Amino acid sequence: MATIPKLATYSSLDGTVEITISSVDPSIGEIQGTYKHNFTPKGAITVSGKIGGYAWVNNSEGGSGTAPFNINFTASVRPDGFPYCIIDFWNGFYTTQNTLMLSGVRSYVNNDGTTQSIVLGTLELYQP
Repeated sequence: MATIPKLATYSSLDGTVEITISSVDPSIGEIQGTYKHNFTPKGAITVSGKIGGYAWVNNSEGGSGTAPFNINFTASVRPDGFPYCIIDFWNGFYTTQNTLMLSGVRSYVNNDGTTQSIVLGTLELYQP
């Protein structure tokens, strides 16, 4: 059973979302990696760096630090000149099968006054 998120690339079956976990810091529950989403109001986006966090609980068998545990990812895109901002947030859990079960939301604001707040749905991301 995983004690930290497995360093790997996780993808939705439809290819919409891809999250690569390249490193984790168990002392603070921080996740470094890359987040990709292929469909936004501005086309595909990619964000790298600190993209998320996780937290485990003591389980009923008396163990601690093992899956399932809470996991979340945030990706923010705001280009130079600040013509728009897109923020995706995914929250859910890391499963005992080393997959990500996530529900997402997005906010989008454009400098022409266009705004959008949408639910991205619930997806399970797998390692290919």
